[in-house]
Amino acid sequence: MQPRMASIQVLNPRLPQSGLRRLLADRFCWVWLFAIAIVSFIIASTLEYAPFLFVDELMNVDLGRVILNPETDWSIAWMTETGTPVFLLSYIGPVLQEVSYKLLGELGPRYSALLGALAAATVMVGWLRVRGVTKVIAFALGLAFLLDPLFVQAYTTGRVDGWAMALCLLSCFLLRYATINLKSGSTSTWFVLISGAIAAVAAFTWISALLLFPLILSELIILLKKSITLFGIRKGIAVPTLSFTLGCLATCILLLVPIAPRLFALFENIVKAISINLNQGDNTNQQHYFMYFFSQSIELLRILKFTPFVFITALIAAISLREISHVLGLALICFILLHTVVYTSRVQYLLPYFIVLTSGFLQQDSQFFKRWTVLKLGILSLIILWAVSLTLVARTSVAFTAREERDRNLVNHAALAMVGTGSHKVYVPYELYYAGRSAGWNMYRAYLSFNATLSLEVLLKILPHVDYAIIEQPSKELEVVLMRDGWRDKGSISLYESPAEPFNGVTTNDMRIRNLYHINRKPYGPYRLFVRENKSL
Repeated sequence: MQPRMASIQVLNPRLPQSGLRRLLADRFCWVWLFAIAIVSFIIASTLEYAPFLFVDELMNVDLGRVILNPETDWSIAWMTETGTPVFLLSYIGPVLQEVSYKLLGELGPRYSALLGALAAATVMVGWLRVRGVTKVIAFALGLAFLLDPLFVQAYTTGRVDGWAMALCLLSCFLLRYATINLKSGSTSTWFVLISGAIAAVAAFTWISALLLFPLILSELIILLKKSITLFGIRKGIAVPTLSFTLGCLATCILLLVPIAPRLFALFENIVKAISINLNQGDNTNQQHYFMYFFSQSIELLRILKFTPFVFITALIAAISLREISHVLGLALICFILLHTVVYTSRVQYLLPYFIVLTSGFLQQDSQFFKRWTVLKLGILSLIILWAVSLTLVARTSVAFTAREERDRNLVNHAALAMVGTGSHKVYVPYELYYAGRSAGWNMYRAYLSFNATLSLEVLLKILPHVDYAIIEQPSKELEVVLMRDGWRDKGSISLYESPAEPFNGVTTNDMRIRNLYHINRKPYGPYRLFVRENKSL
């Protein structure tokens, strides 16, 4: 059975004022806003201490700084092969995080990412509604999406995935909206054109947005099918396709203009950065194909265990092949993940596929279950309870437990004690980035593939750029090289009275929660400081 579109009251583009009044008068909208306000308050109350200062957040901010300061000669995303900072085509997201940092301070990027997640969840609910999904199911799945552990661990670390998803889902929403209002003619065409433009903005916000483009393509195909039925093959295909393509291409050109002068000069840099992001850094992709594919599949399942009910329901829906375009899109993205890099912040892009497949499965009527309504409520309850219990209960609990161990002042005081203020050139651990920015440092760190270990060879390519090196647990080999090359060991500094407890081989649920949400105990230091012979503190 097809979704019952007639049961949904969509906004009439020809009556925008009436539609806006109807939206504001809809109690469902106010209930949704109230729900996400509560979620926002709970999560925002933990952001200062949880998660700890994480590499993804700091990297995004610095990538934005590099875009806004093209003449910079330092970065914590340093390309050792080219001797330049990393330059990304998807610059909107990093620039947003850098601006958030400058305007709101250290918590700015996390607030920005949280706002992006709220936008993504809200647009998701809107898209489900225009797809014909009932209010209860749309509300529950939208909330489950916002609270899903895979999504939460990303936006609480200041990643811009929420903004990228919000834009992609908005493009899907506009295409479905245009499909419903195809008979309105030019108005529908404008929605298709704007959808293409927004899809382009999404790709320039964060490159991982491309993982959601099959969803956009699926909505475009649905639009084309209805357009052909109404207007014939020639007009039915040409007008929507040209409108979407024009909006996309025109926006791409506009977004390339600000960075055009540097595109050719940094072409090698861009290609190398893409290659780094698509490959494992632990040499697993050098394994035999079947061993590599097996290990990647196991890793994917290991990550998906944190969102089991949405995953299992979506899998059942996919097997039914009721929405074949979304199933094919999901299969394509899984194929790409398994042949590039499987890690949590990339796997989260499967969630919109899971949500839309689950919504279709729950929306349909069933002839096999006499108590289908009860079963649907049970599935929705499990999905919501899992997300709420992990994110709002378990995560909040561990966030406030021993939060002083993740106090930002610990690393700030350590940074000033080791190097002080001034335009010093320093090799830093990532968590010292904000402290270094405040102190005026020029900081360096190698840009590496996921799971890559910093080798002595790579480190030695960076050290000529710096006069101070703050290193966690340096190897004996590195100490010998540094002493040989004229560096002085200025000693160690510990941030805690006692070190973190070593792993005893037993993974508890508390550890799983902390690792998932990046709320580890005593995450900073200890640090060893090395200084060039001709420098003094």
